[in-house]
Amino acid sequence: MTKIAEGCKARLTVDGEEFEGEVPLEEIEADTKKVVAGGRFTYIFDGYSHSSPAAFLQWANACFGPPSFYVFCSCDAKSGQFEERYKKRNEVEDVDENVLEEFAQQAKDAENERQTFQNSIVEHCGNRVNVQTIATDGSLESTISSVRSQFSAKVVLVNHEKSLNVDTQCANIAIKYNMLYISVYQLIKKHICEGTAFGKALLAKKAPKKLSADMTKDGDKFNEA
Repeated sequence: MTKIAEGCKARLTVDGEEFEGEVPLEEIEADTKKVVAGGRFTYIFDGYSHSSPAAFLQWANACFGPPSFYVFCSCDAKSGQFEERYKKRNEVEDVDENVLEEFAQQAKDAENERQTFQNSIVEHCGNRVNVQTIATDGSLESTISSVRSQFSAKVVLVNHEKSLNVDTQCANIAIKYNMLYISVYQLIKKHICEGTAFGKALLAKKAPKKLSADMTKDGDKFNEA
């Protein structure tokens, strides 16, 4: 919403005179609503322009309904990551005591805001929101892995007409998104052809059916019999 507010300034510029001062909240809300109103995507709000979590949730619920997830990212001060990241970003070898005190205060403020936000979620959304806490103490790679484990689909079922050959496409998608593709039809055929115990059990349960007239008029070109 901070970037949207910057866009509002450009929109509110009149006769080349740049808009000065704080952008009215209703202008930010209006532009945000235009972006999200399509409803064809999932949006992540990284912060908000409202005065409190309750005010933000009240507005967001009225416009878009309750959020699907609330994610609180935490970094344990005892992990030493605060200091290491500060030194890397500022290219220094030591961290001043005043900075450490500021870190401690920021951690307290973050915990207070988390509690306030969660209380507001319960008040405005009930139990319909999935609340997650993700630790960011480790590397970027471990953090990404943690996020994926929370939100990525574990199992995807693809249902399609048997006459469609989708094995190659599904296999390519599985490779792209680091998943395992299992074709049920191929798996059944493999067990039956190899005569495994599972394949024999499948054959014993087989109940042949006559093909419908629609399926036989073209000569059963997909060998479904």
